[in-house]
Amino acid sequence: MSFEDIKLPENQELKYKADIVFVIDNSQSMDPVKQEINRHIEKFTEQLQNKNVNYRIGFVFYGHDVILLKHLTEDVNEFINSLEKAKSADTGWNEFTLPALDLAADFNWRKNSHRYIVVFTNEDIYGGYEADEQVAKFDWLLEKLKKLNIKVFYIGAECDYYKRFKDIPGSFYMTTKDFKDIDFDELFDSIVKSISQSCMKKFESNDTVDKDIFNVRDFSTFMVKVIDL
Repeated sequence: MSFEDIKLPENQELKYKADIVFVIDNSQSMDPVKQEINRHIEKFTEQLQNKNVNYRIGFVFYGHDVILLKHLTEDVNEFINSLEKAKSADTGWNEFTLPALDLAADFNWRKNSHRYIVVFTNEDIYGGYEADEQVAKFDWLLEKLKKLNIKVFYIGAECDYYKRFKDIPGSFYMTTKDFKDIDFDELFDSIVKSISQSCMKKFESNDTVDKDIFNVRDFSTFMVKVIDL
């Protein structure tokens, strides 16, 4: 069954709301992850609908030269088309994970919608761009994510800093040395299960937070261009 074939009963509204942003290291070595997201996204959204979840999806593709943002949409084809553009873009090979996460946290979340960021990277924080500058603001970013009540699903290189995302209730931390070893069917099933279960709980957040705490958008600090797709 294709995504277009899915039809809900007339006048039935999905009960739960979830906004989901994929934050993806856009280095060439991450091609298997991009391919798997492309391959699974229709099934993923279909499963969310079957779990009575009204979803929106977006992504952040990042390197040390360019960060590409696809803002939240309910249109899967629009997401896939933007994903194809981002996959072919040269964003720089060096990882800039925390500023990418920060920009994702600044997305336009819906009122009363549960919030999720799914991170994929094969480098720890010290394998990335301006690591000391990233680490200097880690606690600030972590507190921001907690206030916004954004659950972080981390899949990637082992890193003591990234492990602290588990401090956010409902988040998880999964390490791998090679994404080719991951069963993506099982992974996406697990993410759907986590989202559908947490969506049943009342959502609360404190949205009074600083935006762009790494000052990436002003271009003067890191010379990284941010492009909204």
